Amino acid sequence: MTAAGDPLLDLRAVGRAFGGVQALDAVSMAVQPGTLHGLIGPNGAGKTTLINLLTGFYRPTVGEIWLAGRRLDGRRPHQIARMGVARTFQNIRLFGTFPALDNVLVARRAQGVRRSLGRVLFLPAALGAERAERDAALVLLAGLGIDGSDRRPASALSYGDQRRVELARALASGPRLLLLDEPAAGMNREETDRLGRTLRGIVTPDRAILLIEHDLPLIMAVCDTITVLSFGRVIAHGTPPRSPPTPQWSRPTWAARTTLLRYDRRRHPGIMSPVYSIDTRVRMEGR
Repeated sequence: MTAAGDPLLDLRAVGRAFGGVQALDAVSMAVQPGTLHGLIGPNGAGKTTLINLLTGFYRPTVGEIWLAGRRLDGRRPHQIARMGVARTFQNIRLFGTFPALDNVLVARRAQGVRRSLGRVLFLPAALGAERAERDAALVLLAGLGIDGSDRRPASALSYGDQRRVELARALASGPRLLLLDEPAAGMNREETDRLGRTLRGIVTPDRAILLIEHDLPLIMAVCDTITVLSFGRVIAHGTPPRSPPTPQWSRPTWAARTTLLRYDRRRHPGIMSPVYSIDTRVRMEGR
């Protein structure tokens, strides 16, 4: 259980080295329940390495990771998944020959041998649970704008729809912490805007999202808090200002200034791109 005011995810001076390469160095970060937390930085900053630490694919060299008051680091990926952590990947990793519904059911049916044996034996309780899982998967897909009755293979869907199916599959396990690794990669502006609306609808008082993205207008529009990584270190942390206060997705132009994200260029000269500069005006032009 997470006590009132305590973070859902708490990283404490986490480091990860690969031989002589320090991919992450003393990273401390807290993600509060019910928030959408953005993680940005240039390529090679350590963002995906951090996601792999949170999901058990890597183990930190130093430091601690806590989820809802329980130590997370050192556990295996399936154990972390059962603790309520789910993720998507930079590259779509659906079962391409499966339809959308079956992709989601794969996640919902990962319940162990007992239930699988019940299905084989056609036990009424197991069959009832199977119908309930199917109905829940259909509702989940419909909420993301996907027709669950479409039996086309997932590989035949549009890129944006495949991303939404992948998101539905991640949500099917009922995660408390959802890790999204560049979900807008390859999307056009219309698809990205739709993704932004979807992400805000997914956040609940009991669920948080950690969003890695290079699309700064999306980050500024949907995130409650932003952390900036560079060369494996946290160099900035803050709350994005809104202009207007509530992002108007229907407007042709949306703008914001990253005035709360502070860093020292002399200490961190690697941040050269204007999308990470303090006084850069970010504009998202309409189609």
